[in-house]
Parts: sequence; structure tokens; C-alpha cells
Amino acid sequence: MAETSPQWLMEFADLAAPSIRYRWNQSQLRAFRVFGCSRAGGSLSGLKPRVLIVEDEPFIAMMLEEHLLDAGCEVAGTAPNLEKGLALAGSTEMDLAILDMILGSQPSFPVADILAARGIPFMFASGFGSNSLPEEHRGQLVLNKPFHYPDLVKSLKLALGSRFTLEPSV
Repeated sequence: MAETSPQWLMEFADLAAPSIRYRWNQSQLRAFRVFGCSRAGGSLSGLKPRVLIVEDEPFIAMMLEEHLLDAGCEVAGTAPNLEKGLALAGSTEMDLAILDMILGSQPSFPVADILAARGIPFMFASGFGSNSLPEEHRGQLVLNKPFHYPDLVKSLKLALGSRFTLEPSV
């Protein structure tokens, strides 16, 4: 089933060849990114990174959304539980995900596995620290709770690398 191209791709296609409209499926979009002309590529500067939030505490999720917007990101979606997190991780176009390590009583590691399989970077948010990660996720970035805006911006820069330039507010 073909997927409608994301808005940024349509705008890029219009700039490159205004008379042509593309419909891309997931593998074509992935190939488009892999071969150097991605949302994060230098030729498409000024684009905001899209971040998925998987967090079961509503207050923390709202705070993350505000902080992400202040940092110059777009929120790709918010999942309050494992079920919705799994659905969004498998279907949402994003550049990064922030996963609460424990959603209620369930670990978010199955969401991390989907993101890893899709090649999407992610970080965990947790009060337990990186020592509580299972072996397959050791080395992943952990945003330690409680965190403040500067901590989030620093973690975003580490996770996104040079693919995006964040424009954080003060």
C-alpha cells in the first residue's frame, strides 16, 4: 500500500521539480534518507526534528512537549501506554523518540526494539539510570529523571548529532 509523502518531501519535490508529485512507500522513504538527501541533510536545512514521546505520566508528557517545542522540535506523537507506543513506533515518521523506561508496570523495551529495527534513534527517560537497561539496550542515551530543560536540550543534541540544528529558547 503506497503512503502519501510527508509534507517536507512534497515541498522538496516541488522545489526540485514543481510539475512532479511523488508517492513514496516506507522503503522508498528510507532509501531517500540513506542516500544523503534526508530531512536531516544539509540540503534541507531549517527543518525541525520530529520527536515521538512515549510517557505514561500526563504531566511529564506535557512538560516534554513544551520543552521540545521550545527547543525547536516538532512532536510527532505522544503515547501514554505500551500499546499505543508500539503502534506509533511502527507507523510514525520521526527523527527521534523519547521513551519512559517503565510505562505503568510494563517496560518500554518492545517499543525500543521496533525503533532500533527501523533505524530510528531513541533515548530512555528514567529515574533508574542506565544500569537498569537490559543488555541489548546498554549504551543507549538515558535522560535522567527528574530533568530540566537544559538537560533535555543537551540530550537532544547528543541523540540527533549534526543532523539538525536546534534553536532552543532561553
